[in-house]
Amino acid sequence: MELAGRLDDAYRRLAARLVTGCGTSGRVRVEAGDDGRTRLHLGRLDAVGEPLSLVELRSTVAAMLPLVDLPELLLEVHAWTGYLDEFTHVSEAGSRMEDLAVSVAAVLLAEGCNLGFAPG
Repeated sequence: MELAGRLDDAYRRLAARLVTGCGTSGRVRVEAGDDGRTRLHLGRLDAVGEPLSLVELRSTVAAMLPLVDLPELLLEVHAWTGYLDEFTHVSEAGSRMEDLAVSVAAVLLAEGCNLGFAPG
């Protein structure tokens, strides 16, 4: 019962703060609806501008990163690690297709970008 009392007290203090607008700048309202239920209305927050340090950091990091073609990156990582060879058919049979790694990379890229297999 002690926890229920503490929770009820916390709710009542919060409701009192919302009614007086303490710290909410009028963005929060508690209203009783026609159906007898109490509703909490939250207003939009004002946009916060980006600090100059963030803008500078973003441009510095962007300048440091090379422009990379994603399909080339997938194939280059495959050349280092061979990870595309780990994809197998559900039957675990080998593939007769040449350059299967290129096709698997294409599927990964299409699915990762939500493109799917069909054009358009």
